[in-house]
Amino acid sequence: MRSHELAIYQNRALNGLDRRGSQGLHVPEAGDSHWRSTTMTTLAMRHARAPAVHASPHQYMVGGEILAIDWRMSNTPCWRMSSKGNGVRWDDEGSLSQKGREILLEHFGIQALAVHLPLEKIAAMSPAELFKKRRGLESSRHLDRLEPVSSRPGDHVPASLAA
Repeated sequence: MRSHELAIYQNRALNGLDRRGSQGLHVPEAGDSHWRSTTMTTLAMRHARAPAVHASPHQYMVGGEILAIDWRMSNTPCWRMSSKGNGVRWDDEGSLSQKGREILLEHFGIQALAVHLPLEKIAAMSPAELFKKRRGLESSRHLDRLEPVSSRPGDHVPASLAA
């Protein structure tokens, strides 16, 4: 192997890749004309630290065509109402209304708990908390398992992940 070819492979190794795209560099020993399975140890390679990943809280939407209820619309953990008048623009209608509460109760299948979930309480409950309420109903009343997901187009987040 020529010295410049070896330098290219060593540079790739420093970046964490060998000639096959995997980690480690397979270097020929002196006098060998074929590749051996000797792998350089990580002492010769600099490891780049993976950036710290902090999961951003998921937004969640219930509704659709004309009326929608959004969790974390403005990145604030609360439900907000929005409606679409003429055209495609959504207008912010303010905090959760009684109609929005009814839509949420239906979406999560927790109408039986309506008495225990007044507007003020449900307005501050995340989709994950409402999902837990549904799981409690399913286990106590032997209901079918419901898997609510966000109705936001292209972003069907499960309720369990939207905190």
